[in-house]
Amino acid sequence: MKAIKSLVLGSLILAGTLGASSAFAQWTVGGSSSGTSIVGAGPTNLSFLGISYPCTGTFTVQVTSGVAVVTAASFTGSSVCTSIKANRLPWMISAPSGSGPWTGTVSGINVTAAGIFNCSGNASIAVNANGDASFSGSLGVCAISSGTLPSSPKING
Repeated sequence: MKAIKSLVLGSLILAGTLGASSAFAQWTVGGSSSGTSIVGAGPTNLSFLGISYPCTGTFTVQVTSGVAVVTAASFTGSSVCTSIKANRLPWMISAPSGSGPWTGTVSGINVTAAGIFNCSGNASIAVNANGDASFSGSLGVCAISSGTLPSSPKING
């Protein structure tokens, strides 16, 4: 009887551990649960009321204990691109889902540009097995999308 109780208890502990692993999904940078990665520079398009502004975007992602946030974003290219300012940082990134490519949501994004527009909203982030990321989403009257941007060190879910 003692052996059966031990077996049942062991099975419950194992089941709880396996079930918990997906509930505690976390981001890593360079294989560590804490660190900073530069994502980009690469093609990033911002559109306002349907007018497209192709830029080059660079994002700084800070991971602390597996939780990721965007702490900086900058844009280069045209005069509109260089006037884009990232506000209300940090932008939270939800826990990763999937097994590569990993996906999440960047929430609380706010960007302004030279008094022309002020855009807020959320965007999806997809990170492939190589640690390269892409963003896309609606920011009110704006939209953001990027090509595949390299990360260094690599980000993974």
